[in-house]
Amino acid sequence: METKTNKLNARDFIFIGIFAAVALLIFFIRAEALIPPMLCVVIKGIKADCNHLIRTTYPDALRRGC
Repeated sequence: METKTNKLNARDFIFIGIFAAVALLIFFIRAEALIPPMLCVVIKGIKADCNHLIRTTYPDALRRGC
């Protein structure tokens, strides 16, 4: 009767590599779909804040500096 060892052979490494590649591919496909809308919201928020500050800040405050 043979004893079973827990050593990984080449076929196991190939399977792990393929599984990891597929998992990364799925992650990047999902991330690419989610990142641009979030980035657009952040950029629009920053633009809105800048426009608000420019419209509501009086000119003397801009000249004096902090």
